[in-house]
Amino acid sequence: MYCHCITIANINQEQWRRACRPVAWSPGNEKHACMKNPGYTRNVCPGGRWQRPRGFTLIEMMVVVALVAILAALAAPSFIAQIANQRVSSAALELQSLLQLARSEAVYKRVESSFVGAGQTWSAKSGGQLVREARVPDAVTVSPSGDSSQGVLFETTGTARQFSGASTLYTLTVTARHATRMHCLRVTRAGLVRQQRLPAGGSC
Repeated sequence: MYCHCITIANINQEQWRRACRPVAWSPGNEKHACMKNPGYTRNVCPGGRWQRPRGFTLIEMMVVVALVAILAALAAPSFIAQIANQRVSSAALELQSLLQLARSEAVYKRVESSFVGAGQTWSAKSGGQLVREARVPDAVTVSPSGDSSQGVLFETTGTARQFSGASTLYTLTVTARHATRMHCLRVTRAGLVRQQRLPAGGSC
């Protein structure tokens, strides 16, 4: 082992203690504590304890890396679920906005409007003309329930009915893989759009 020592000449007790941490010190005994190398760079301290160099050892660094890897592995599932939940929430808000737009078009333009779509692409139409289109991420699944598969029509009074003529609720289920929650979108007969958040695996 090595320690960094000052020059041999004029070494005092404090300098001795800092440099080599000897067991004992006495004036004139400096040469037994520090054997000078050329240039006063590294000096052996045979007369006392070794002063260890500062810094981290390879083993210490490996332990830190291993701990970081373990913590990352534990946090990964929660992080993935959080991202999936955010995608579901954003997609549900986008679809809700599209439904509300279709209803507004019917009321203000006094023409029947519709909300239609399948898979990842959904749109609001007014009088058969496209008003706005939205595409949900591929990781998100949007599922109409029952007779809701064809879409919903909004009349000029703002009321809603399905393409089949049924007056039951129009329902969409928004889910995603790894998500811990799902969103349900419901359109009432009065044309009101409701959104509900449920645990994943539930039923709208």
